[in-house]
Amino acid sequence: MFCDSISHSNTAATVFLSVEEQKENANTFLWTPYDIEFETRRRYELQRTLNNRLVRIFLGTQDSVYTDAIALTEGGKTEICYRVFVEAAFRLPNQTIVETTSFSNEVCITQFASVIIPNAFAPSGRNQEFKPLFRNKEVQNYKMLIYDRWGQLLFESLQANTGWDGKNLAGEAQKTGVYTYTISFNENDGILIEKKGTVYLMR
Repeated sequence: MFCDSISHSNTAATVFLSVEEQKENANTFLWTPYDIEFETRRRYELQRTLNNRLVRIFLGTQDSVYTDAIALTEGGKTEICYRVFVEAAFRLPNQTIVETTSFSNEVCITQFASVIIPNAFAPSGRNQEFKPLFRNKEVQNYKMLIYDRWGQLLFESLQANTGWDGKNLAGEAQKTGVYTYTISFNENDGILIEKKGTVYLMR
């Protein structure tokens, strides 16, 4: 230790993340602000991890609340983890600018799918119609279209409880194979859900 040396240690308040509200298609988060002495700039980033995939949501410098609109359409339930990343800078008494970063605690929640879409059905079997399965909710502006491999429209439904029975618009039974669907609808809060995929028809 040198008697003539002067050291300076900045104090900082770390970020604490919490869930304010959780819905089937949106999660609202609150966090305490990152605070450090002699701060010159700050940037927040909400990080979401879903199915081992990291998504970075860039936020404002003064934000402390964010609603993440996310509608799951695959699987019964999924764990989603969140944390806040902060990047800041502060000025030392000698005017030197120091860069620093920090993470909040991690919050993991279980999110249930808003709709489950089967990947196969058999008109003469147990699963006689192809249609999405909703989790005890009402939807608006529902539309489902079914196409063959050449892009020809085979079926259209504007009612969520009306599924495809494996026939075309003329009532002709289609062969075993893979068919393409598009499904769209609005949930009660107005969020538009659109899903495209394939379904296997078994005879």
